[in-house]
Amino acid sequence: MSPSELARLDIPPICALPGVGKKLQDHPSITLAARDLARVSHASTVRGMARLAVTPFDYFFRHKGVFSESVINCGGYVRTRDDLLIPDLKLEFMPMMRQFGRTVPRHHGFNVFAVLLRPESRGIVRLRSADPFEKPLIRPCFFTDTRDVEILIRGIRIFRDIVGRPPMAQYCGPEVLPGSQVQSDSQLSEFVRKYAGTVYHPAGTCKMGPSTDPLAVVDPELRVHGVEGLRVADVSIMPTIVGANTNAPAMMIGERVAAFILGQRHPVMKSGSSESTTSGHQVPIDATIGQP
Repeated sequence: MSPSELARLDIPPICALPGVGKKLQDHPSITLAARDLARVSHASTVRGMARLAVTPFDYFFRHKGVFSESVINCGGYVRTRDDLLIPDLKLEFMPMMRQFGRTVPRHHGFNVFAVLLRPESRGIVRLRSADPFEKPLIRPCFFTDTRDVEILIRGIRIFRDIVGRPPMAQYCGPEVLPGSQVQSDSQLSEFVRKYAGTVYHPAGTCKMGPSTDPLAVVDPELRVHGVEGLRVADVSIMPTIVGANTNAPAMMIGERVAAFILGQRHPVMKSGSSESTTSGHQVPIDATIGQP
């Protein structure tokens, strides 16, 4: 936050770093759904509940069944335009039709989540007051850049193309979300803006960069510019959010900053590994953060 923003809250600034809280990025997603004609998906129907009734025993004796599976069975990365070098969208498949307020869905169906991997929109995080226990003000500002909406619209059309092909024909029934009546770009845009959610990957509000960058908060070893003995070690240091889940990058960031604190200048391989370490030169964290 800028010194003027802190002054309004009667918080004396120790170091002026206006980039704190800026450049918030996340992965917005839209839920797509269709009925399951084969009725093999999980649902609270007679057939579905009979199958679910044996699930605890299947897991206990064979370690198989619903309890051994992820809620998301499979997924894939796609390029929504042929001229893209890397994927800009992820599709995740859930073998049930999620209905809010219900643990087990009432109808046989499935969900596909279209996740925007490389958003252009940027949000902001601000303090509400000087009370550190009060929740901050978070404005994700999804879709302030219309390019993000366009990508999710193309993702919906890709979803429709996939479920319309022969391998899915025996399973795919009527489209529930957004619904077959929603066809034009304007209708799809309205659907995206109204029903989009998030997969909870906030990042970027303490970006890493050189001291010459007015919005940089930490240096390549995650030390806060202008403050001694303070580092930030989470995905908020990402200048640009990765095009994937943020859990593994968060663990990598933690491992690297631990090495920096211990004075190690290169990754140390596990004992007994046949692989050699890197050269003795310092490896800043920005050399290891890429876009998958």
